[in-house]
Amino acid sequence: MVRVTQLAKACLAGAFITAFSAASAQERTLKIYGFGAKSGVVRIFGLNSEAAMKAAAAQINKSGGVTLGDGSKAKLVIEYLDDRCNVEEGINALRRIASQPDAIVAVGPTCSSVAEPVFGILQKKVGDTGDSGLQFPLYTDVAAKGGLASISQWASRSQRGVANEP
Repeated sequence: MVRVTQLAKACLAGAFITAFSAASAQERTLKIYGFGAKSGVVRIFGLNSEAAMKAAAAQINKSGGVTLGDGSKAKLVIEYLDDRCNVEEGINALRRIASQPDAIVAVGPTCSSVAEPVFGILQKKVGDTGDSGLQFPLYTDVAAKGGLASISQWASRSQRGVANEP
């Protein structure tokens, strides 16, 4: 009985130390990745997209961050990559982002000429076991070419000013 009580006290002390360490640990963060043209002739689009993402994250963080599925809070962190409005660099950026263990979504690219082939490497229909395309959620906020929204169910895009897509 004495050994069981000592064991229980030791476990309780260990749990307290673990809980205290977790409470005093660095605050949780949720990283949102973006990519687009931050250099070249259309760099203003990527720079504006990055600035908008960072401004939104700052506002969300100022009001306490986001609530995660387990009820805990996290602050948003934005990481934005330059694809220079280049197809290969856009595809590589999305593949790099999707391979990150903390990646849950990407925003980009800014150029329609990059968005179409980038959307093309995604699985066409979510859950299609015969399609080996990349399974990663992607949202584009600037690319405006018609028909982009129908390329993959993993991709979506802003509908601002686009009359031909629902």
